Amino acid sequence: MVLELAVSSTSGCRSELANQVSLIRNRFRTFTESGVVTRFAFEDRIEKLKGQQNFHLGNVNGITSSLLFGFGSALFIRGGLITSLEFYTYGEVWPSEFTDVKLELDDAGFAGESK
Repeated sequence: MVLELAVSSTSGCRSELANQVSLIRNRFRTFTESGVVTRFAFEDRIEKLKGQQNFHLGNVNGITSSLLFGFGSALFIRGGLITSLEFYTYGEVWPSEFTDVKLELDDAGFAGESK
């Protein structure tokens, strides 16, 4: 759900990223004290983005009663492929479970080139 929302507002490469999301084969999650990182593996027939190969999007935020300040996200694209999605808190401990979550698309969210 977050992946689809994040790529839905990505102009220029929206359909290519949406296609990559549909081809995710495996997800590997690592929990930290203040968030979670999910790394992705794809089917062999995945098509990489042309042009800008390395960038990140931070356009999806979450509100939940489990966190006072909510949470943010960053979707990383490396070598033309979606590689990982990170969720992070704003100084709070990541909860073991959420009772409710509301996602918001922030059109002014950060997007930038990554090395």
